[in-house]
Amino acid sequence: MIMTKQVDILEKYGEMINMIPDIVCLTNKDHIITHCNERLLEQLGIERKEIIGITGMNFLTKESQEK
Repeated sequence: MIMTKQVDILEKYGEMINMIPDIVCLTNKDHIITHCNERLLEQLGIERKEIIGITGMNFLTKESQEK
C-alpha cells in the first residue's frame, strides 16, 4: 500500500520534484531511498542507480553512525 502511494505521488509530482532547486530525497518506512531529484544527483556527482536502495546512513562517517 505504501509503495503504491509513493508511485502515485511520483506519477503526479515527479516532474515537479525534479524541478525543485533544493535536494529532495524520498524514503520508505525503513529509510531506504526510493527516489531523489536531479539536484541531489548533481551535488553528489552520482547516478540515480547508485543511490536508490541505500539508506542515508551510507553518507555518514563511521563516527557519526556510532552516535
